[in-house]
Amino acid sequence: MTVVKLPIEIWKEILEWLYVDGEIPSRDHALVSRGWKQMLLSLPTLWRKVEINLASRDPLQVIQDRLERRLHHAKEATLDVSLITTWLNIRSEESCHIDLLKKLARLGPVERWHSLSISGYQRYSGVPLDEVFVGSFMSIQALSIHGFDYSSTVPGPHSGLFNAVVRSKPRLKHLGLDVNCVPFEIQPLLRLQSITTIFGTIASLKTISYDAFPNLRKITINGSDGAPNDQQVSHNPLPATVTIRKFRPEVARNMEAHNISTLFIDQYYGWEGFGTSLELPNLHTLRIRPCAPQLLQVFKAPKVQVLDLSKVDKQTADLSRGQLEKIRQKNKTSTSSLFQENRHLLTIYPTSLVIHFEEITDSVLVIMLEAWPQLKHLTVVLSENSYCFGMVSKHLLDATSPLCPRLENLMMEVWWHRNGQNWQGWRVMAKKMMNSRLNGPLESIVWKNSWFEVDSIIRGLCC
Repeated sequence: MTVVKLPIEIWKEILEWLYVDGEIPSRDHALVSRGWKQMLLSLPTLWRKVEINLASRDPLQVIQDRLERRLHHAKEATLDVSLITTWLNIRSEESCHIDLLKKLARLGPVERWHSLSISGYQRYSGVPLDEVFVGSFMSIQALSIHGFDYSSTVPGPHSGLFNAVVRSKPRLKHLGLDVNCVPFEIQPLLRLQSITTIFGTIASLKTISYDAFPNLRKITINGSDGAPNDQQVSHNPLPATVTIRKFRPEVARNMEAHNISTLFIDQYYGWEGFGTSLELPNLHTLRIRPCAPQLLQVFKAPKVQVLDLSKVDKQTADLSRGQLEKIRQKNKTSTSSLFQENRHLLTIYPTSLVIHFEEITDSVLVIMLEAWPQLKHLTVVLSENSYCFGMVSKHLLDATSPLCPRLENLMMEVWWHRNGQNWQGWRVMAKKMMNSRLNGPLESIVWKNSWFEVDSIIRGLCC
């Protein structure tokens, strides 16, 4: 069966995975062929994201035409609506705003709204939104508020719309509060027991009691660049899955972390002189970005089974070789000290490790793997700037005293093309490695690249 003849149901599943977070199919994809374009247009869920930007510089007619096409292709699908509002806009006539909003209200009524995102960095002073969008908001499952300077007592710029949502009593599951405090108009929503996911700044989450949400499973805490001393997470138990962005010591103080089983640290600052450890007695999965093995001494988490150090900071990808070398040497010193002289500070002994080979040297990785003989699953991510993997390979090949003696699966994410010499050289190395560990538990060695080219050596099929 050719790709073109795949059933439309399969294509629908593939494309919905491709266009995550409500992204819209690009013009390039529509230009593949006439049949491909018709297929994209025939899938309403791909067009469910509707955005109205009241500060857009595009001509009004262009925005209106785009909105009509989007809603036409969406047919009867539920909609993800995004309203970007501000009084500092290019249009001087308020009627332009009214026309756009009324068109959305007519062609995409609120009864079809699956999610609502309102964002802006100035107060909206146009037509009251609750006079335009009339109806029941029962179908809304996600509400996000971004950027406004709310206070706890003064009505915000969208009071009427928020009140209308609250009156509808939706079965809200996801709540986003990227604001300085919770608008008092939506505080009744904080009593909805249907909420499973919360995203917010530290300031907006300080007054929320997570105990009020019996179904809460995940929370994302967005720290600040300045991280003032009062930027601490509210003193009540956090749920099982937590993401902390811009992780600073101030964020961790007084954090009730006993319930956390999965923790993702996305960027971190100011931990060099941090003298207090973070107790995580039930943590199972820990992810840290960018790769920072030396940060592990902060966490007292003896039950961790999965450790992911694979993510690289976007800024790192643009660094020169000289700058990368400085980072590697700094990481080498601090990581070597932790895994050798100060190993008593290390409480994390995972069975599964994913590590990016960008900011560390092969000698540092060997030191880490020597300290973790219990590892069963190892994934190493290589890039063009990665150090030579030769020392690690040599130790993995050692038949008498190999690294990771309990290793069952080895995965390599490489940048080599399948037709290149590096790819073929790794195939030879993988066969030798499997043969040297015939008496051990190693079951498979798999390597893949960003072009989705995959190769593998499986026990019993390589010799």
